[in-house]
Amino acid sequence: MRSPSPEAFALYEANRQWVDRATMTEHERRFFDRLVATYGRGVFLG
Repeated sequence: MRSPSPEAFALYEANRQWVDRATMTEHERRFFDRLVATYGRGVFLG
């Protein structure tokens, strides 16, 4: 599996008003959680 990128995290942050973990697939939620842990230091300002 590829490692997540800071660009992907930046896209989620730029569009944070539309980010809803409850509607994400399990795959996307795991990806998102890895991004937050890696690039957001465990914090997502959404």
